[in-house]
Amino acid sequence: MKDNTASTLGLPDVKAANARHDAEHGDPYRFQETRVRCGWNEAGFARGEKLTDKQVEKYEAAGYYSADLKAARRELADKRAKKRAERDGNFDAVDGRLVYRL
Repeated sequence: MKDNTASTLGLPDVKAANARHDAEHGDPYRFQETRVRCGWNEAGFARGEKLTDKQVEKYEAAGYYSADLKAARRELADKRAKKRAERDGNFDAVDGRLVYRL
């Protein structure tokens, strides 16, 4: 007797879906090895190498560690914190409605 449960419930044929996926992506083990995970941490890539004394001297000469720049960064951080404090969770109140913001 043939089991018609999948067709009766309107569910897709799992074997056919798996075969279609394998045809698109090839060997499933190779697919897992070559894909980029959604949790990939690009921050690790962006950080780069450790700073050397020579690089620190270069940045100091360019003004990256100056008191003015530090004050400007602090001012920007305070401005952003003030905006976040006015929010209701991750939402901003705009024209009487809540708009999602990060």
